[in-house]
Amino acid sequence: ASIQGEGELTFHELLECLAAGRDWRGVQGLSFLDNGTVIENSRRPLINDLDSLPFPARDLLPMRLYEHHYPYKMRNRNFTTFFTSRGCPFKCAFCAQHVVWGGVERDRSLDNTFEEIRHLIRDHDISFIFFYDDTFTLKRARVEEFCNRISSEKMPIKWSCLTRADCLDEDLIALMKRAGCVEFQIGIESGSDVVLDSIKKKVRLDTLKSAFKLIHKHGVRTKGFFILGHFADTRETMRETVNTAIALDPSWVFFSTLIPLPGSDLFETAKQKGYLETTDWDQFNYHNFPIIHTENFTAAELDQIRRRAYREFYLRPRKLAAYAADVVASGGYRRMFNNFLAFMDLSASSR
Repeated sequence: ASIQGEGELTFHELLECLAAGRDWRGVQGLSFLDNGTVIENSRRPLINDLDSLPFPARDLLPMRLYEHHYPYKMRNRNFTTFFTSRGCPFKCAFCAQHVVWGGVERDRSLDNTFEEIRHLIRDHDISFIFFYDDTFTLKRARVEEFCNRISSEKMPIKWSCLTRADCLDEDLIALMKRAGCVEFQIGIESGSDVVLDSIKKKVRLDTLKSAFKLIHKHGVRTKGFFILGHFADTRETMRETVNTAIALDPSWVFFSTLIPLPGSDLFETAKQKGYLETTDWDQFNYHNFPIIHTENFTAAELDQIRRRAYREFYLRPRKLAAYAADVVASGGYRRMFNNFLAFMDLSASSR
């Protein structure tokens, strides 16, 4: 059996049925096989009151094993992830978040959010939080109140978040930095406006350049996400993407090849045009060998382009010197060795 969309209420009801020996096949939001036939029950409505959900039972996890290695002087390396909202109103063609979250953005109250943050500091001695909201800065006034509360309560944490270039401005960047934000993770996707338009990103290169200039000005680190192998991509546009990555110069980059996720706009197109190399879901992984080709490139060519992109971005003297300084500052020598092995795997010649 599997669960459609948000899982908390469906999974809870399923466990109750199993514990009581009741028939579970009518549980709303559940899909399952019945003699080889896929049965999909009606979808469960979205959870509008996110405050009604209990905090994650982190006490059941070995929390001391979750460490960050940012090069900041902090009382420890204890780390966790956190959602203050669910859903995203943007409709990027490559994204399938709406399959789970319904394409509707919903917020936890800030009172509920800060109750959990205090719990993390008090009971788990957390010093670093990654806010996993699809677009943390979607609602400016909410972010302002969030930052002001962090600062007024003098919370001893640093944090990072996911956002978009068009949901930032200089005053907000400065406010977030004062409240302990040390990194923005931003989906850039492509270095070509033509490609950005084709994937419905609704962000232009000029906006990306302006945002990164402001972020660099205020000394906040960045992670840039790029996708290689959009259906509109050519070797030339992917060259522009790599050049854009170098020009924007985020602290870290992630070059993935396009995965037409089921439920995304691109999945049906990929099937219709015969672009998919496989429908083995285990291969739908951003770190694996590419699962698509188009008229403009083969999967093997795409794999080589990605590996070359990593080498060009990271094997620059200034970047290497910066990473060496970070390792010394964080004491993360073991992490440095593991990252080196991962880099070699990502960038070396493939099959």
